[in-house]
Amino acid sequence: MSLRWREIFNSNNPMEEKVEEIESLDPPESKEEPWCSTCLGFTDYRRKWDTVSRGDLDGGAYSEVLESPFCVQCSSPMLFLSTCNRLVLWTNLATNFAFALAMLSVWTLFGINSASLFGLGVFGLFCFLTSRIPQKSRLALVTWRKAQKEENLRKLLQRL
Repeated sequence: MSLRWREIFNSNNPMEEKVEEIESLDPPESKEEPWCSTCLGFTDYRRKWDTVSRGDLDGGAYSEVLESPFCVQCSSPMLFLSTCNRLVLWTNLATNFAFALAMLSVWTLFGINSASLFGLGVFGLFCFLTSRIPQKSRLALVTWRKAQKEENLRKLLQRL
């Protein structure tokens, strides 16, 4: 007989059991709130659902339901900051890697001359413009950082 069963059977009241707290075993997941770049805050939002046609491997199509938050105050679309951060980070990494690879290949294959520098300059401009494509995500991150600085300044002034 296991130790747990012995405790139950040997106690004066066999129905007596120890109570365990459920909250300590499985805490609820914290859900990220979307950021409104227009209102500069984590405002109330409503969700809209859109359907997008996607292709599957069999040559057919299926519709995928996408959920997008919209601000209640200004009715503009809201973005999740973690998604914006990942998008900007991976876009910058991909364009920097492409430019470094192009620079290394031009240096090893063609050497340094005026034509290779011109081509590398054009490709560098292309990489720079490509890194600026996620403009809405960059704007959301900039406005969030600006709001964080203002909030930190306000807290500092309140302490004094």
